[in-house]
Amino acid sequence: MIFRSSVTNYLTFLIGVLLAGLLVATAILADQAWTVHTRALAIARYTNTDRTLIDAIVAVREQVPTDTTALITQDNPIGAMEEADRKATREVAGALAALDKLNVAGRARYVATIREARAKEAAARSALAQQARRARADRDLSAVDNWRAAVHQSIDVLDAASVAVNNLVRIDDSKVAELKEIRRLSWSIRDNYGFQCSALRASVNSGLPPRDALRDSLLGHRAVYLADWGALNEIFLRPGLSRELANDVGTARLVTEQAQAGVDKVVTGLTAANKPTVTGSDWTALCDRPFRSILAIGQQAQTDADRYAGDLSAAALRNMLLAGLGLAIVVAFGGHSVINVRRRLTRPMRALTETIDRLSRRELDEPVPATGSSDELDRMARTLETLRLSELEARRLQQAMSHFTANASHQMRTPLSILRVHIAVLTKRIPPSLDAFESLRDIEDAVERLQNLLIQLLILARADGGALAASGDHPVDMGEVIGDIVDQHRQRAKKARVSLTLEADASLTPVNLNMTLVTEMVGNLIENAILYNRPGGSVAVRLSEARGRRLIEVEDDGPGIPVAELGNVFLRFYRLKRDSGRPGSGLGLAIVQAVAATLKADIQAGPNRCGPGLCVRITLPQGL
Repeated sequence: MIFRSSVTNYLTFLIGVLLAGLLVATAILADQAWTVHTRALAIARYTNTDRTLIDAIVAVREQVPTDTTALITQDNPIGAMEEADRKATREVAGALAALDKLNVAGRARYVATIREARAKEAAARSALAQQARRARADRDLSAVDNWRAAVHQSIDVLDAASVAVNNLVRIDDSKVAELKEIRRLSWSIRDNYGFQCSALRASVNSGLPPRDALRDSLLGHRAVYLADWGALNEIFLRPGLSRELANDVGTARLVTEQAQAGVDKVVTGLTAANKPTVTGSDWTALCDRPFRSILAIGQQAQTDADRYAGDLSAAALRNMLLAGLGLAIVVAFGGHSVINVRRRLTRPMRALTETIDRLSRRELDEPVPATGSSDELDRMARTLETLRLSELEARRLQQAMSHFTANASHQMRTPLSILRVHIAVLTKRIPPSLDAFESLRDIEDAVERLQNLLIQLLILARADGGALAASGDHPVDMGEVIGDIVDQHRQRAKKARVSLTLEADASLTPVNLNMTLVTEMVGNLIENAILYNRPGGSVAVRLSEARGRRLIEVEDDGPGIPVAELGNVFLRFYRLKRDSGRPGSGLGLAIVQAVAATLKADIQAGPNRCGPGLCVRITLPQGL
């Protein structure tokens, strides 16, 4: 019952409930932000560890092409081979250090397995060193097969550790999991494509074609990496991946296809003639060409994963800060609101409610009382008082305009009609040769202008008083109506030697508008365009649609209106100084603007787009 009798108590209760809800919501948001931040830090650790593992895999894998190429092409390859070994050792040491700090199941086993594989690889390097000491022509690459197998074993155990780390990331975040899958596919493409580089080296060096079993194996590896390209394409059909990564994939695929075409050409040229078609170094350069661009895919995917983790962490920190700030604001302003509601709301609200009820009944005699403060309620009271005074003034003006319209219609129409009848009689009786006939014509023109002025004033009065309806009785073809308006003015245009054209979009649907108002508005524009044009000029009337709104344009190539005067031409009785000698009352554009306001249309006047002249554009509202 207390809430029904007191708005203040009710609002205080609502503020208390809102405050409690905001406190709970803020606490939940802060907790969620902290959870996201913790997860982002974990993702960052995982992705950084995986980066070191990938760098180690690449460095270990690069030993094979680097060392074998050095054996084939250099007389003293020991320097290049030792540099490749030092780089691999350095990268593996960094990977082991990062892996040792990560909380991953089987961490110690992975570290021990990697070290064991590297030890076997180091032991197998003796065969590599033995071949390096021989003359280049006497070196046998098949003698280092055990070393290559040891290298691949090191790669396998490093990759197993990388997969274990990736599995943890996949569980935590699907976006990072997708990037890791791209990295895995790129490595699979590089590995399966690169198989042919070492597998075919003996055939390339000897010039003999590969055996059938080797050909079948090559086709199998090719099928695998082509399937991997297809899997990459499917991933990139989904949104959210970076443009840089997509560009890297496109570049790598193009380079791989070109290199594969070159490899196929070399293999096709291998015959039983026992004559090499390319040198060993050329074969290495050809076959290894896509490796860098393929590895760039994995590196960019890793970079995107790092960036995503960083963005996630930054967003979480920002959300935590905002949540804390919001919590403080909620507490401070909640208490302040409760105090002010109880102190400053009850009495002003009661007074304003009574005033609004009185104004809604059109009881405007009593002023709106001020609240005595400078807050929103006081501004509302002052606004209501302004509205009350405006309504009183509008009533007074409306009554005066209604009286004027009634009196003008009654007092001026009849005399003008009688005057026109007498002028018509006198025109028949006075010979055209007399000077009095010309005077009679002047009187007739003056009467016609006076009658037009009366009609224009009546239209303005009705528009100001809200007596004009914007909508019609039924939908009408606007193009047909405007076409009729143009036809009505053709004789006047012909007399003034002005070309009058119409361009109307025939696809426009009918609209429900007061076509009498449209006729008055467009007719005034056409009449002005003809009246103030020059002999030989032109007037173009256009009807079109843009963004769901009908556009009416009346454009002429007459003298136009100076830019400084464009803001005044819609004022009543305003005329340019240069046109003071021309017939007219200065109400044409004022009527156009008043009718446009009734139709809720926008009106703009500006220079002709193709040269001198004036263009008036009327944009009708949507939903007609």
